[in-house]
Amino acid sequence: YASFLNTVERNSFANCSSLNHLTLMQNNLTTIPSGSLETLNNLTRLMLPMNGLTSLSQGSFSGTVVEELDLTWNLFTTWNEFWIYPLTFTLKNLNLGHNRISNLSPTSFNSAWGVEELRLTDNPLQNLSPDIFRPLVNLQTLYLADCHLTEIIPVWFAGKPALRILELDNNNIRDLPVNVFDVSTLVHIG
Repeated sequence: YASFLNTVERNSFANCSSLNHLTLMQNNLTTIPSGSLETLNNLTRLMLPMNGLTSLSQGSFSGTVVEELDLTWNLFTTWNEFWIYPLTFTLKNLNLGHNRISNLSPTSFNSAWGVEELRLTDNPLQNLSPDIFRPLVNLQTLYLADCHLTEIIPVWFAGKPALRILELDNNNIRDLPVNVFDVSTLVHIG
């Protein structure tokens, strides 16, 4: 925490195989190099908020079983589906809030089909594809508050039988399409 850490080397955690929670908060990290966490076979919670992360490698999380990944308050401007590919079967909570993400490709979350909670709060999202959330079949909670959204596309929520919580506060949405929230499991819309 606040150690001014600049890099994580490949064998930095070589003797920490029992570690299940790692917090590298408020440092100067700009990326997590491929293989740098590969000896952390029991790592389920990885907290990397308040760094200067702008990108990741496809192998950034190789060898881990991360279920909760906190990447808030970094400098991401986009999200690449391959960055979390090793976590396809384990990742449940992905927090990308308070970054600079404006553009997401329709495939940005193709490797995140196990995610149950996605937080995109406070990102200047633009022109989201109708298919952006389609791969998230297990999604229960979606945070899109403070994202500069001007519209809601009903198909964003289609095929989400577990969606219970949807946060849309502080956007620029003027109209709600007919049946936009055609999800019988929703218990909260904010």
